[in-house]
Amino acid sequence: MGKKGKGAKLDSDPKYATWLAGVTWSSDKAAELEELNKMFTACGAKKGKCARAKFIKNFKTAVTVDGVNMENADAEVIFNASGIDYSYDDISLHEFMTLMIVLKGNDSDAKLKFAFAMWDKDGSGYLDWGEVEGMLGAMLADAKKKDELVPALLADLKRKDANSDNKISKEELLKAVNEEPKLRERFGKGATTCVALDSMISGKATSSACLVM
Repeated sequence: MGKKGKGAKLDSDPKYATWLAGVTWSSDKAAELEELNKMFTACGAKKGKCARAKFIKNFKTAVTVDGVNMENADAEVIFNASGIDYSYDDISLHEFMTLMIVLKGNDSDAKLKFAFAMWDKDGSGYLDWGEVEGMLGAMLADAKKKDELVPALLADLKRKDANSDNKISKEELLKAVNEEPKLRERFGKGATTCVALDSMISGKATSSACLVM
């Protein structure tokens, strides 16, 4: 184990083995983690930390949606979603790596929870059907026959609205997806791509879907 700090190798971090075990999408796990580490550095990180304002500014500049920079609010949601160390002011390498591994991994429940948080911008704990439709459209942006899939999946979710309040909570969404084979199949497969995770380095425009999957 090498010395931590500026210039230290990623595999010198005590959490490296945990991150490595969490990578489920690549045969070259170590290379994938190094790419994520480069992304974190591109956000302006130093010595394993990146300040809130710096992260939001650099992340929204580097990651584009249909060729347009992300809005501050969206970049901030990503920052907040990573906050497992409970610091309002900065994000750690641990938090960033963990979040990115969730987004690129195979845990559909974890992805849904993050997607829900992104679309629940007012923090109400509920999404109305318009927001759900937007979320489905983003999550299935790269799926074949998206224009047919989104209305069909939305109809499936609406049928699960037992109290007919025209909105859905995170718990209701997870329950509906796990109970409905068609929903579980689509989300379980991770129908979108993760090209956006390379955009910090390549600078190429990507789809917003990558941010939730």
